[in-house]
Amino acid sequence: MLNGHLDTEPVAPDYRTQGIDPFSGEVRDGWLFGLGSVNMKSALAAFLGALDALRRSGDGLCGEVVAACVAGEIQGGLGSRLLLESGLMRPDMVIVGEETDLAVVTGHAGCINASITLEGRPTHMNWPEKGRSVVGALQTVLAS
Repeated sequence: MLNGHLDTEPVAPDYRTQGIDPFSGEVRDGWLFGLGSVNMKSALAAFLGALDALRRSGDGLCGEVVAACVAGEIQGGLGSRLLLESGLMRPDMVIVGEETDLAVVTGHAGCINASITLEGRPTHMNWPEKGRSVVGALQTVLAS
């Protein structure tokens, strides 16, 4: 699967102060300006070009290659998740065309929310023997 998102982010408040209509697709000095112009759209175009080249080559493939043009990137990958959870797509491999400064990476972005509760007994630093510090336990958790 060649996967990329079509949606963009909301228009930034300072966009118009730069003298650019965010919906124009204006070209200035060889540069394309407009909302979403650098947000995955070139990767999607490259994916479609690659699929067209594969089709025109006439070479048979050992499987399917599909382009998934999805939405909901900043909402946790809703479009991609829908494809997977609905069973519409079960790819063996996925290439996501987000920019990586031309480096190959095996992961992109994510978030883990965790809560750790450590139990101890607070005390004044003058009498450490009267308490039980959680600092040592926290160091063990953070190191692992």
